[in-house]
Amino acid sequence: MTDKELVLEKLLSRNFEAYLAIPSQAGATYDVTVVLNSKCIARLKVVTRTLKTKSTNGTIKVNNRNCDFFVVMIVERERNRFFILSQDDVIKEKNGKVELSISSCKNGMTEILGNISIYENKWDSIKTLALNV
Repeated sequence: MTDKELVLEKLLSRNFEAYLAIPSQAGATYDVTVVLNSKCIARLKVVTRTLKTKSTNGTIKVNNRNCDFFVVMIVERERNRFFILSQDDVIKEKNGKVELSISSCKNGMTEILGNISIYENKWDSIKTLALNV
């Protein structure tokens, strides 16, 4: 399965009405569409990184304004981990920087940063978009 299909599977298993974006419609701006209600859809961009030991700090360029949420999928040896951040979350966590820092290397081991770990498996945060409509 691709990273986008894995995200779609996670959403469907949580009873979201979700679809893979049609490439001609999405271009390179978003990967998955979630129907929240008759007046609101959420556009998700999936970004995947492999968490490696002894690597440098992990950063992701997330400057896409044409999506509502970023799903950062971290591939580890034992499992895949999913972090769901809204546009506002990304702006806050970037703290004026160009890239979003997601991991750091300490004592030869790479770990997810504490401020990013709070977004792990926060699938229900996608529903908050419908509250603003």
